[in-house]
This record gives sequence, structure tokens and C-alpha cells, in this order.
Amino acid sequence: MEDTEIIELYFNREEQAIKESENKYGNYCWSIAFGILDNKEDTEESLNDTWLKAWNSIPPVKPLNLRIFLGTIVRNTSMNIYKKYHAKKRYKSMNILLSEIEECISFENSIEKYFETKELSMAISEWLRNIEIEDRRIFLQRYWYAKSVKYIADCYGISANTMTQRLKRLREKLREYLESEEISI
Repeated sequence: MEDTEIIELYFNREEQAIKESENKYGNYCWSIAFGILDNKEDTEESLNDTWLKAWNSIPPVKPLNLRIFLGTIVRNTSMNIYKKYHAKKRYKSMNILLSEIEECISFENSIEKYFETKELSMAISEWLRNIEIEDRRIFLQRYWYAKSVKYIADCYGISANTMTQRLKRLREKLREYLESEEISI
């Protein structure tokens, strides 16, 4: 089913919209949530919350890209679940991921709050638009979709150590770019 048809189901308040969203984007959303949470039960909770939030958001919102819309909801929902359990130290993999990105973006407040600022978001988006497509994909797989270094390395047919070094160079380039843009790091 096409996205426009699914969105129309939401606007008509037909529950089939959720089923069609799950059929078309369920695996995609699962991948994002599980990459962040690394826990089946919490991933299922995140997905259920995602479908409910989509139902409550459409209408009045009419997404231009349903895949990105749902991906953003599931990522934010998963991050909220992560924060809820973070104090209990349940998510070792996300702690590692956040510590990696803090190498190029450090500040007094929490990294989650700083990422929400418009200036930083716009600068990172601009930087991503201007790097090689393969580097962009690698960076997004690691820091947006929370994929493991091994998973990304396997996708590109290289060793995890080589991918670790490549990610380190990307973080260094991002830090240099942010410094050149005079964004506090």
C-alpha cells in the first residue's frame, strides 16, 4: 500500500492505518528501536507507543514522508525509554554509543539536551550533506540507527577495527567542522 493511502486511512480514522503502517514499516521501526534499546520487551513497548503516537498525530499532521515520520517517532520513543531505564544501567550498548559521540561534542549539559538544540542540529545536517555518501550512511547507521560497529563493518566487508577507525575519523571531521562553524563543543 502506498504511503498516501496509509495516511488517508489515518485521516479517515480507520484502524487499518496502524496495521498497514506496521506491515510496511514494522521491520524498519523495529531495527531503530532495537538498535537503541537492545531489549526485545522494551522494543515492543516502543513500537506500540509509536503506533499510538502516529494515530494521535495524524491528523492534524500530514507527513510528507511516512517512513521518516515513523522513524523519528520510534527513535524519540526509544530514547525516552532508554532515559527512563538509564539510571538502572540497563543499556550498556547505548552508553557506549553516547560516549563515542561525546568525543566530538562535549558540553556541560547532557548530550541528549544539546542534540535538541536547533543550531547543532542544523550544523550536523549541513555537515552530513557535504560528506561522501558512504561516510554519511556509515555515520547515520551508527549514530542515528544505533547499529553496532560489527554490523556496519560486515555491511561494508571490512573488519570491525577498520570500521572503528573510520568512525573515529568521521567524529574528528565532525568536531573540526563544528569548531570551524564556531559551535561550542
